[in-house]
Amino acid sequence: MPIRVGMQSPLICCGTTNHDMSRVCIYPKDLCKPLRIGTRQAQRKLREARKALKKEKHHYITVKEFCEYMGLPEKLFKDLK
Repeated sequence: MPIRVGMQSPLICCGTTNHDMSRVCIYPKDLCKPLRIGTRQAQRKLREARKALKKEKHHYITVKEFCEYMGLPEKLFKDLK
C-alpha cells in the first residue's frame, strides 16, 4: 500500500479492503468516551504514558502501548477509525 502524504491518521493495512483498516496510534479524543474522562484529562493520561515509555513529545503512542501501560484490554479501543 503506498503511503499518502497528508493522511490524517496513521493506518495499518490488515487486509485488502478499506473495511479492514484500523488506526494504530491513539489520540486524546479516543480516550474520552471509554474512560469517561474529559479531553484535558485524556491529554494528561497520554502525556503520562509517553513519559513512562520514554518517548519524545512528537512521538505517537500506539493503542497497544497505551493499553499495556494503563492495564486496559485493547478491545476497549477496537472500533477506532
